[in-house]
Amino acid sequence: MATELEHKRGKLSTEEENYIKNNVSILSVQKIAEYLNRTTAPVERFIKENNLISGGMDEKEAQRINLKTLLCLKDYWPEVRKQFSDDELEYFSATWAELILQFREDVLYSEELEIKQYITLDILINRNLAEQMRARVDVERIQKELDKEYALDADARDMALVSSLESQLSFARTAIPAYATEYTKLLDKKSSIAKELKATRDQRVKRIEDSKSSWSGFIRALEDEDAREREGDEIELMKLAKDNAAEKLGELHTFIDGRVDRPLLNSDTVDED
Repeated sequence: MATELEHKRGKLSTEEENYIKNNVSILSVQKIAEYLNRTTAPVERFIKENNLISGGMDEKEAQRINLKTLLCLKDYWPEVRKQFSDDELEYFSATWAELILQFREDVLYSEELEIKQYITLDILINRNLAEQMRARVDVERIQKELDKEYALDADARDMALVSSLESQLSFARTAIPAYATEYTKLLDKKSSIAKELKATRDQRVKRIEDSKSSWSGFIRALEDEDAREREGDEIELMKLAKDNAAEKLGELHTFIDGRVDRPLLNSDTVDED
């Protein structure tokens, strides 16, 4: 086996990328890296950047990868890509996948748009907190520089520098409460969307629950296209299960006492011969 010093370096070649794509679902990252004479780091990075599912992933992780791939196909994704940095896009896709999983992938398009707004506000809040921290760091840094100047004798001070530092300090101190006000507004909007999303989903769940107790509730539930499809799938599965059970019970069976008979004996299963 190659030692650490013998591993190939640099960007993956097209052939290496194709090998990873063709084998990622059947080979471990370690095996792929050994075949390519690479460390595992570039292989793992390529898998992550291209949302590939590797053989070593558990079911939940594979679901997250599938959802991230699905997100890239959404009509609003090109606009999202223009609005955020690479790190923010990674955060967006990871959060989107987690929320969709939380809702068991049962999400209407209108709810998707609310989730998009929710994550957008979350990213803006993170930006705001980062800017607040930078402003506080600037205040401390500028104050130290000013203190250093004021510690000098009056005739030794650089008054032009002092004037500039005082202006910078005033601006940095003014920015902090402005960021705090913006933070509160963003947080209120995020909370509002979260409540709307919860209310929408609660109404859907209630409609389904009501359908279990009244005919009119059942009709209202079937107005939901997704609910109709789920009910149709369930009915079809029940029919197949019933037919399979009837066919099996209609066959000859040897009972524990040695008798041979059909558990289900009717006009469809009786053997006239």
